[in-house]
Amino acid sequence: QAVSSARPLQVRSALCQARCSRLPAGMPGSAALVAPGVAALGGASAVAAAAPPASRADPRSAALPGCFAADSALAAGGVAAAAAVTVALRALSGKNQRACRKRGIVVSFMPGPHARFHLVRRSASGAESMRTERFNGSRVLAVVGPDGVGKSKVVAALLELGLGHNATDKGFAEKSRLLERESAEDRRNFSCYSHIYSQAAGHAASQSSRLHLVDTPGHVDRAPIVERALHMAHGAIAVISASKGVDAACCRAFAALERAAKPAVVFINGIDKVDDMAAFESAVDALEKRLGIRPVVLFAPAHFAGKQAGSSLLNVLEGSICTASDCSLIEENHSEIAGGKYLEWAKKLRSQQVESLASVDDEMMEAFVEFDGDVPRAMIEAALHRAVAAGKLMPLVAGSAKSGLGIDALQEVIHSFIPGNKSGTKILEEFGTQPKGGVKFSARVPFLGWAFAERTVNGDHMLEVRILDGTLKPNTQMKVLFGAPSAASEVAPTRMLGYGLQGRLDVLLSAGPGDVVLVPVPAEVRIQDRRGLILADRKLSFSSSSSEPAVGGDVAAGVVAAAPCVYALRMEALKPKEQEKLVSAIKVILRDEDGLCFEEDKRTGEKRLRFMGPLHMELVQERLAEEFHVLQLSLGPPRIGYFATPRASTTARAEHKSGGKTNIRKGIVHEKIGHTDAWAKVELAPGERNSGITVLEPAPCLLGRSAGVARGLANGLRAGLEMGTLGGLPVTDVTVRLKEAEVENEELAFLAAEAAVARALQLAATDVSVLEPYVQVQVDVPSAYLDGIVKDLEKRHGEIWGTQPSEGDAKLVLAEVPLKDMQNYAGDLQKLTDGNGFFTTTAQVYRELDNVRERQILQQQTAAVPH
Repeated sequence: QAVSSARPLQVRSALCQARCSRLPAGMPGSAALVAPGVAALGGASAVAAAAPPASRADPRSAALPGCFAADSALAAGGVAAAAAVTVALRALSGKNQRACRKRGIVVSFMPGPHARFHLVRRSASGAESMRTERFNGSRVLAVVGPDGVGKSKVVAALLELGLGHNATDKGFAEKSRLLERESAEDRRNFSCYSHIYSQAAGHAASQSSRLHLVDTPGHVDRAPIVERALHMAHGAIAVISASKGVDAACCRAFAALERAAKPAVVFINGIDKVDDMAAFESAVDALEKRLGIRPVVLFAPAHFAGKQAGSSLLNVLEGSICTASDCSLIEENHSEIAGGKYLEWAKKLRSQQVESLASVDDEMMEAFVEFDGDVPRAMIEAALHRAVAAGKLMPLVAGSAKSGLGIDALQEVIHSFIPGNKSGTKILEEFGTQPKGGVKFSARVPFLGWAFAERTVNGDHMLEVRILDGTLKPNTQMKVLFGAPSAASEVAPTRMLGYGLQGRLDVLLSAGPGDVVLVPVPAEVRIQDRRGLILADRKLSFSSSSSEPAVGGDVAAGVVAAAPCVYALRMEALKPKEQEKLVSAIKVILRDEDGLCFEEDKRTGEKRLRFMGPLHMELVQERLAEEFHVLQLSLGPPRIGYFATPRASTTARAEHKSGGKTNIRKGIVHEKIGHTDAWAKVELAPGERNSGITVLEPAPCLLGRSAGVARGLANGLRAGLEMGTLGGLPVTDVTVRLKEAEVENEELAFLAAEAAVARALQLAATDVSVLEPYVQVQVDVPSAYLDGIVKDLEKRHGEIWGTQPSEGDAKLVLAEVPLKDMQNYAGDLQKLTDGNGFFTTTAQVYRELDNVRERQILQQQTAAVPH
């Protein structure tokens, strides 16, 4: 309790003394334990007051109080002893820890939700050790990987552990009993959406340390969903197949992890399908090549003659063999490896652990030198904790979700090495704020939560909330920060729901740090951008963060590029009510369909839908039919946006007249022209290619006018170009400069400048260049399909810029292709690569057409685009 308590130091000191006082009489070192614990809290004088005469005389107690306490604690033994020592460890400087190691004593304290103390004393007779540990706080884990590696089975197996079931139980990890299945997923037999599940609170490792699992899809079209899941999670489980190894699809999952900068655990699934160490080592070698550093193997497959493949694991840290029913980081009653190939393999993997950690952790490098490579386990665990939290390394567990082998070890590794307290601080930094006192990740502080998404449940508007700190209960009075209207700045949700099995929502009475819940809020409380909202106890106060808040709200690291598949929405055949129903349904789907875009061309009024690919388009069509009974979604190629630019400079003058009257006499219209009250003269010139519209500084003689007039002139020039046309085509790559003007106020300045630009465009229309839109394309395909893809892009009049290595054995083809030739490319690419390729489009640029095509486009577009 003293290790992770948030109580004042004085109370913690009393707890230590009270526990130590209950040690059995005569136990060695019991009195000496109190002194260093108090010393860490109260200083050197407290040591003299609490320590017995013998300990005062020992020079170690003055120079190295924590080290001395650790040594005494090992002699005394017990959790109570360790509790006092862990407090003393807080006072140990790096210098004193090194001095401890030179005396053969290694002390390690891993702070955080999974607080762990580990002590090893080395002597001529061997090594003695003592550990204490305590779980605290839940974790949200995104389970990522390609399709077909068993992600959903891993989720089901972890949920079984939360129910208190054992891997040897009949029907263990049965997906139909545990997981939700959408109709679209049943038809395709793979995951198409993210599903959140929570371990049962009463049966998890402890009620305050359960796992919330986000089962993500593996198809490339669903990449935005994976990005979103990683953004809201503490960390991830990266699942790969023992038989398939690390392919391009698997590497894309690791690329998403790197962009999200989240700690992760690797689970090599399906070791029951391979029967030797070679396949496992090949997968680890491929991971090392992809990640640039070898993952730290904690559990490796152990195959014995006469036994079923995938029935045992090698615990690398303990040097022992475990089975599906009893794998744990800290083994107690398992047979040690006496010899043979597994003894040598364990030594090899242990050596690789130390080498990987030493390459990223200075303390491990120092220990590696001090201990001649034979680094104690305590230091390996502490270094691994630091490296994983910093995203520098990934621990690795082998196993089989089907048989349950390694699932309990995976759960323990997650709780041990995926930190729960750091991501809350990072989330708040995106808002540029922090609660006074920081984020404790404790259940005994005021509530603090992060609303990352919205959801409608039985007509109620609800927020999905991850609890960052404190405990949330129904009717908790909380304030809504960063995005809530003032009228709804405080809410008190009357109920709280949690994710259960098979997609059910369960009523919760309380939730603590790391938990994910749904709370009802007024409809006007809306998430404004990707950052979400902050919910906090109304008594909690905040201070500005030292870091700058995220700009633009796009804080999900590595958000994928805009959806590349663009279609025009054809609604001409629909009745007005049917059109309204379709647009309304699309807007609802947009709220939770990452990657879908709905846009409208301001000039033509054409409505367009953007999808991530053919699968994404199919899923949206199915949702429209099943949820909204919209059976017809007519899509077609979008209108290609050709532009025009003048070939030569043009100067034009235009006047604005007012005061004119119109009289009708004997059926004849008589117009009286008004007087000129403003005029402007402009110069229109071709700009640099792909520069867009540029309004240059006015002539020097026009400087010094009032701010209103200057603003009106500038806005008029820009509006004239944005709304004007050349030969019926919108204008781009053009510059305009005000040469002269005579105006009296801002309104007349705007009208005169706009009229002058319109006149200049009219004069320039006789000599224009037509520009065709091109897109810069990146096509990611396995190497076997490379030649076919290059030839297909060349047929589409594309210019191939080259190729680059991509994930795994894949190649990235870089090209620039006319937009008109990219119609239906997503479907064609799937056929050419057997569904293994995908593409993204980046910047859109413009290229001049030849004379023949230019005349054709001018004839077609003049009537199509309004003037």
